[in-house]
Amino acid sequence: MRRLLTVLAAVALAACSSPAPAPPAGPDALTRMVCEQEVREELAAALGVDAQPQGTWTPPTYTCVYAYPDGRFTLTIRELPDKAAATAYYEERRNAATARTELPGIGEAAFSVADGSIYLRKDAKVLYADVSALPDKFGNPPITKVRAALSIVTTVMHCWTENS
Repeated sequence: MRRLLTVLAAVALAACSSPAPAPPAGPDALTRMVCEQEVREELAAALGVDAQPQGTWTPPTYTCVYAYPDGRFTLTIRELPDKAAATAYYEERRNAATARTELPGIGEAAFSVADGSIYLRKDAKVLYADVSALPDKFGNPPITKVRAALSIVTTVMHCWTENS
């Protein structure tokens, strides 16, 4: 009986002192989606050009680069612990932007900066669509990079909404 109590105590102690669970090995499915087939195909249809995006995960940020012969755009999604943290991060970016235009009706909040790039907040995520490396006219037929950025974020939001 004494031996059984010793074993049970050892098991209980081991269970209580086990390390905290590891963080997720990668971004969640909605975040990964920006670099996967559904979004890629919808962006190709919206912009009239296709690319093979490349994604990287450096917690808590997922980056997806769409490279074309004449330029590139980068989608960066920051996954935050909750909506309050996402709002704080978004507001920090918003307050740091010297020239910005509010974009009501896209996500829970969105704004563009001088080069046409867009920040968007949805749930516990902040999406940054950086179009600074696109030419002034992009796509087929050519559209302004400001219009391209709007097409990019509305396409991502459409896919996120359909899959939420």
